[in-house]
Amino acid sequence: MYAEGQWVEEEFEYPGHVISISRLKSKALALIEMSFVFGQKTKELPGSSRMEIIGSEGVITNNLLYTRSGHIRLPQASGKRFDRAYREFVACVRSGSMDRSPLATAFDGAKATEASLQALQVAIRNRPD
Repeated sequence: MYAEGQWVEEEFEYPGHVISISRLKSKALALIEMSFVFGQKTKELPGSSRMEIIGSEGVITNNLLYTRSGHIRLPQASGKRFDRAYREFVACVRSGSMDRSPLATAFDGAKATEASLQALQVAIRNRPD
């Protein structure tokens, strides 16, 4: 993993904008960008994030899969942002199991947090003088 950050205010310990690039086990390349700079330093543009997976057979970005033969729109949840997650959570509680649930597990959350913290540490290590 490699990461760089942009500090919004010099006195802050953490950057307001981070871009990380990671090589996945599948050999695909993942680009993740997270920014709070836009919301603090621009009039119209709110906070922003971007994720792309670049593989040997195509690219996934903005809910689109691009391949040599064209592109397709990937399924996207409809309705309010968390409606489906809430329904799935209730179903798991009622059944007492997460079997067959598309929800992320605690392990998934721990791994995502671990990767985020690693990117942040790399960005801080790479902070320009």
